[in-house]
Amino acid sequence: MTMEILPTGGSIVGVKIDGGIETRDVRNLATLIEERLKSHGPLQVYVEVRHLGGIGPEALWEDLRLAFGHFKDFNRKAVVCDRGWLSRLADISNRLVPGIEVRCFSWDEKDAAIAWLENN
Repeated sequence: MTMEILPTGGSIVGVKIDGGIETRDVRNLATLIEERLKSHGPLQVYVEVRHLGGIGPEALWEDLRLAFGHFKDFNRKAVVCDRGWLSRLADISNRLVPGIEVRCFSWDEKDAAIAWLENN
């Protein structure tokens, strides 16, 4: 699996991406989100991106369904990466999707990313 669910608790949902994203990855994430929403909300998302290898059409469809189905269930997303284009994408996302604040953090700032989510 190229998208791994990270051990987090409470309102934080964590994933690590290292390669392509497959349909089963998105479905596993959806199951976790549904479970967390039963006891927590809104949720925060923590994402570590080592390597983003793409996403197939079916996985993209599942991901879009998940995102639009839970649009109001998230308020922050921390992305830990070393890719400059992801930082620019986060800036664009903040303008286009009000209500979900996205911030990028470097690998040296992993603890700061989690603290930012916890202090919501």
